[in-house]
Amino acid sequence: FALSYPQGTEVIQLTVAAGDRVEAGQTVAKLRDPELEMKISTVEHELKGLLAQQSLNRFFNSASVGVSESEIAPGNASPIAFQIGGLQRELKLLHAQRESLELRAEIPGAVTMTHFKIGERVPPFTPIVTLHREKPTYVKGFLPEALKTKLNVNDTVWIRATTDSSRQIEGKVVSIGTRLVPCPERIDPRPGPKSWGRELIVKVPESAPFFLAEKVQLDVRDPDRAMGLLRLAGY
Repeated sequence: FALSYPQGTEVIQLTVAAGDRVEAGQTVAKLRDPELEMKISTVEHELKGLLAQQSLNRFFNSASVGVSESEIAPGNASPIAFQIGGLQRELKLLHAQRESLELRAEIPGAVTMTHFKIGERVPPFTPIVTLHREKPTYVKGFLPEALKTKLNVNDTVWIRATTDSSRQIEGKVVSIGTRLVPCPERIDPRPGPKSWGRELIVKVPESAPFFLAEKVQLDVRDPDRAMGLLRLAGY
């Protein structure tokens, strides 16, 4: 998961480092948008000038007519008051944007890498921090081209670690490829031509007892087979 910002920014604080664990919603970096800061400065300057002008106008008005500011009816607001109200609302929105210049973790997991240092400028949509889950939520399997099966989306499969059969869990097929691809090297690391087949994606619970990218075995019930079971490789 790559965390980025849609506008060019500057990193002003990093609250995590590679390897740190994070919770969903946790702040991992604070940013500064130079263009936003310029807008805030301009609006604050305009507002300060208008407030000074309003104060001066009220002083002369009250002195000339002999009434205090508290006696001036709200309905008699001058054009300058409307300008002040508009700038105050704009400034409130700009400050809200400034406060939103924080990158927050979208998932619980661990920090893979921080790509920028404090003080560095970041182009729009460029990853600033990348995260990864500590446990897999999906398993990729491979369905060889020559293998005939009635496996469908939403079918249940049984997944177990190739190195420890006691670590197993049920998963559900969420996707079966519609085109042929070479067998992934993670499944078949042998040199030479690769077999072709379709990619299989299986969703597993967050409690899955596997490591990220760990090789697993997928068992699928297949009534057309003598043993009633189809065994596939995955990771």
